[in-house]
Amino acid sequence: MNTVWKRGWVWLTAALLLLPVGGCTVLSDLLAPGLPLQLGLDPRTITGDQGVVLVAFNNTTQFPATFFAFGAQNAQDLTKGSRNFSAVVDAGAQQNEVIDCPVGAIAPGSLSSTFQPQTLAATVVGTSGTTTANAAVEYAGPLLVSGNAFICGDMIEITLSSTGATTTGSQSNFAISVRVVPGR
Repeated sequence: MNTVWKRGWVWLTAALLLLPVGGCTVLSDLLAPGLPLQLGLDPRTITGDQGVVLVAFNNTTQFPATFFAFGAQNAQDLTKGSRNFSAVVDAGAQQNEVIDCPVGAIAPGSLSSTFQPQTLAATVVGTSGTTTANAAVEYAGPLLVSGNAFICGDMIEITLSSTGATTTGSQSNFAISVRVVPGR
């Protein structure tokens, strides 16, 4: 048994000593700048998610409304690649916003100057017949995070609906709901 161990150590030592001599060529080939291209891997084509996320503002009420939303490239750090956007949507109409991927988070509301999420998702101001509406509608749901709530190619529908008889200044008569429609 002792001879077997000695013979094994001799072979292991010889292999380790010969590795730098014979292995340099293999190692330098693996680090050769042209090797990825020869294997069909072009570093210029390796990117993040491609495509878009469509944000659809759907106003199902009888009053015109202004919707507010924001998107950010990084859900953990809203200071990176974030932007607020808004859309004025007539009663019973829909307006879309196209967000280029990669995007890490989207939500109704806006980001303050210190990048803190604000929950004001829509304002309703207008008259329909004899009824006048003047309301600020808040969003109580979570931040929509890419990979969990949606992926590139999906549509995020933000809907403003009336929940009852409208009285001036009453937010409780309007609600914001969010639904993700899978794309592709």
